[in-house]
Amino acid sequence: DLFYHTPLKFNYGGRAIRGCLDVMIIGETRTGKSKTAEALLKMYEIGVFLSLKTATEVGLIGGSKTVNGSWKNTIGAIPRNNRGAVIMEEFQGAPPTFIKKLTDIRSSNTIRIARADGELVAESLVRMLTLSNQASSKFGTKALRGYPNGIEVVRELVGANEDISRYDFFTLVEEPENYTSPFAEVDMLEAFDRKAYQDRVRWVWSRKPDQILFENGSDRYIWQKAEELNSIFNCHIKFFGSEADLKLARVAVALAGCLCSTDESCENIIVKKEHVDWACQFMRNLYDNRLFRLREYAEEERSYAYIDEAGTKALQDIFLGNTVLLEQLENSSSSNRQNLQSISGLESTAFSTVINDLTRLKFIRFINDRIEPTERFRKGMRQIQRYNTPPIHGERR
Repeated sequence: DLFYHTPLKFNYGGRAIRGCLDVMIIGETRTGKSKTAEALLKMYEIGVFLSLKTATEVGLIGGSKTVNGSWKNTIGAIPRNNRGAVIMEEFQGAPPTFIKKLTDIRSSNTIRIARADGELVAESLVRMLTLSNQASSKFGTKALRGYPNGIEVVRELVGANEDISRYDFFTLVEEPENYTSPFAEVDMLEAFDRKAYQDRVRWVWSRKPDQILFENGSDRYIWQKAEELNSIFNCHIKFFGSEADLKLARVAVALAGCLCSTDESCENIIVKKEHVDWACQFMRNLYDNRLFRLREYAEEERSYAYIDEAGTKALQDIFLGNTVLLEQLENSSSSNRQNLQSISGLESTAFSTVINDLTRLKFIRFINDRIEPTERFRKGMRQIQRYNTPPIHGERR
């Protein structure tokens, strides 16, 4: 519903930014992702539903294809729904290059198609909701609970960090532990008339940037709350990062539109601090839970970058008897175990002891069959005391 209640653009930080949300829901099969989206589509009667499993890249985005034996440039389904809403299901079956093309669209809000007489450019400012099961392999599909965290779920599907960062947020939907009986008694609130819901969406969609107003400094408050989110979740995979405030702003504006937060004129959407607070908590709930575990992931990553006095002293102690080994690590981006042992001159048992100490203290980590020095190690090497001539192995100075 947040995805549906987003304007195309709004003013933030002195400029007009994209207002339409671009989100992905990843969930187990038969958890109601498509049914819920179809129900919203049926109720609001705007937007389009696309299956990525059977569609071609040309059909989705555009390009050249043969028509009656001749080549013709076509505009795909996504740009054809410019200024509208597109719900895409079965993302795991999308063409391999489709993700990169989507990233290009998000960056420029346009598509570009090369042709013989120049370039065809079409606006593609679209609200996009993507639905997907988790990635499958030759061994089948792994349950969401089988992943160490949600980061791995997203990376298997989307891939590159720059593509991940373009989404406003991700939601994971796992298999429920218990099912609800269709005969269970449920307290139902009386719904508004269907036309009221349709009018609300169309009202939000028709708002121009100067009709979306931030009350009592709530736009500056967005920056403050975004900094809080970054302090918790920021890591090299940019679910937040430099665009955290823009993502938070889009959710807050969507919420204000969904709640019909307006003034006496009913012409303006009024974004308040309470909307920002809800949006911030919503984002925290998405990522700080037992399934996604982004906070734990970010904390672990930071532990490989931070060094204190105790860490420097521990590295100094290792350096005194293993200068050649540590300087080799310092001067390389990665090494394999065999080469490092050969360079160190250590017997197998002694070498394993040093490697275990460096790993335990988070100065190195294993990436497949490679050993990589960490940022913590490099910071420590800049702080330790060195000597003009390296000590012989085993000698302490």
